[in-house]
Formats: sequence, C-alpha cells, structure tokens
Amino acid sequence: MLERRVPMLLRLAMAFALTDRPWLIRADHIDAAIAWVRYATGSAGFVLAGTAGRGESLSRN
Repeated sequence: MLERRVPMLLRLAMAFALTDRPWLIRADHIDAAIAWVRYATGSAGFVLAGTAGRGESLSRN
C-alpha cells in the first residue's frame, strides 16, 4: 500500500466521482481520496511499527 499511494489515490478519486455521477473528477473527490490514503498509510505504519499497546500518542498531519 505504501508504495502505491498515488495510483490508489487516483482510483479512489475515480470511485468517489462515479458515485456522484459527474463527468470529471473534482477537487472534493481528490480531497476525499487523500484522506483515505492518509488514513490507510497511517494505519499500516501504526500496525507495522508495532506501536499498538505501548501508550504512545498519535499525531495528526
């Protein structure tokens, strides 16, 4: 997932645009896709870094 952020972001933006049924991908579709990719990347980093259960605080970008 981490190496494929840009292709995944574009696919998500397209999926969000398809659900709204416009002819173009708008900025709000890209913003929503960015939020999903950031969440997925942060979740993968959290799980793979082994920080679960250590009481470390999470920071938001």
